Amino acid sequence: MAIIALCIIGNLINVWAEEGLFRGLFLKIGMQCYSQKTANRIQALLFGIWHITNVIYPVLTGSMSITAAILMGSGYVLLSAVLAYEWGLSAALSGTLWVGASQHLFNNFISNFLHTVSETGVDEMMVLRIVLSNMLSFVVVLIIAQKKKSKLCE
Repeated sequence: MAIIALCIIGNLINVWAEEGLFRGLFLKIGMQCYSQKTANRIQALLFGIWHITNVIYPVLTGSMSITAAILMGSGYVLLSAVLAYEWGLSAALSGTLWVGASQHLFNNFISNFLHTVSETGVDEMMVLRIVLSNMLSFVVVLIIAQKKKSKLCE
């Protein structure tokens, strides 16, 4: 039970720190010099690059080859950048970091707690679960943003 509590607390701290840094600080600073769209792209790129760290430790310990690290690292950068763009857009549409942070926490929960192991010992469907869960959460944000916009126009 302590391990589960530690994982939950770790996820909360991680989301709070990353959302505060990338969407809270970098996006806001970027919007002082660039459009919201450009600032969002910059913070998303930085967030993607930040996640290259996911392959550094396995390479250093010898549990992952350089070739695999390049492939996995590229995937992490791309997926993380796309998600960061979505969370930045969610912050812009909602006017608060909490919406993107909630999506981020949901994403981390899906990726950290819902694992399946196949005959090969690999969770081949993890990326699909992450993409689908984020598409679902973003649809909810779009619906809320549309309702908010229609109330303002009334």
